[in-house]
Amino acid sequence: MSRIIVAEPLTRDGFAEFGDVIDTGGANHYPINGGRTERFHDLATAFDPIANARYAASFLSALRRGKEADVAIRGIFQVGLSMPVFYLGLVLLTVFGARLGWLTGVTVRR
Repeated sequence: MSRIIVAEPLTRDGFAEFGDVIDTGGANHYPINGGRTERFHDLATAFDPIANARYAASFLSALRRGKEADVAIRGIFQVGLSMPVFYLGLVLLTVFGARLGWLTGVTVRR
């Protein structure tokens, strides 16, 4: 059985059910590398509150370089980046469920 796949032009409307199309049409751009190429600015915007909080924390860390806020923010980032998600889930279950008693399905016998 042979199947022929026909290539079609990629359009925003045709791809809408799958996500967004990043297109350079109408975008802000300017030449870089001695005019050899163009840099397009802000082609994709993300509405991610977690990422925005990370940017704000990084900015605060840069402003307070070497101070307590900088050390605390870098420490939180390092733990968050180096700890696997499943292990973080176990730690959070232990803290909030077993130690603080906030979760109803988690009990600890002593």
